[in-house]
Amino acid sequence: MKKLIIAIMAVLLVCFYSPQSPLDAAIERFQNHMEYRFSEEQLRFITYWSQKLQLNDEGDIYQFIVNTSAFRCEDNEYSREYINNKYLQKMGLTIKCKKTGTSYALGYFGMAKLRTRVAELCCPEFGAAYKETYEKTALRLGHEGTDEDRKAFEDRINGIIRRCIKEKKVHYKVVDFCLQPDTKGAIRYGACKVIYDGIKDAEDDYVVGYAGLDNPFTWMQFVVLLKECYDNKSDLVWY
Repeated sequence: MKKLIIAIMAVLLVCFYSPQSPLDAAIERFQNHMEYRFSEEQLRFITYWSQKLQLNDEGDIYQFIVNTSAFRCEDNEYSREYINNKYLQKMGLTIKCKKTGTSYALGYFGMAKLRTRVAELCCPEFGAAYKETYEKTALRLGHEGTDEDRKAFEDRINGIIRRCIKEKKVHYKVVDFCLQPDTKGAIRYGACKVIYDGIKDAEDDYVVGYAGLDNPFTWMQFVVLLKECYDNKSDLVWY
């Protein structure tokens, strides 16, 4: 009986004394300060965008609420324009035709998704190796093991890549595009032509940029961007 009572008290302590989440704390702070209560629709709006924009700090969420309260914390054209300009355009990466200035916003996951698809289309064997590398390193899937295990994995992947290049299964310019850093890189217009020729016939069309944007970056826009770079003898850059 004594153990049961202790267990019940522990549950009650968790229920009544658990700290608030940053989201709940920010909402309560705003409501108390403004003597205002959000509607269910407004709470859904705040919750959705806080998660979408990965706002994990109470202060950041509170500032978001303050700023969007000017638009009633509702999904309308004014709030969407504000979120687009203030948050989405400044997140992640920009990929751009250097000469024409045509550019799109995308995240690091979107860039990885894009380059994985390029690798798969240009050379399935290289694509499989590239995808496996991304999953084991960036996503940390199955990356446990000893130093010897990791070295064996790297040697095997590097061996596949070298063989694919040597046997001309994949152009080295495709490999260069895929293996450059996510944070900053560039390829010449000749490489854009090589990649364009390898992917132009694929019937893919899906979003690789931020879905929250009014006109998110798509796979087909990437294909067109490559051609634009080649036609204008321009580098393709991302940063």
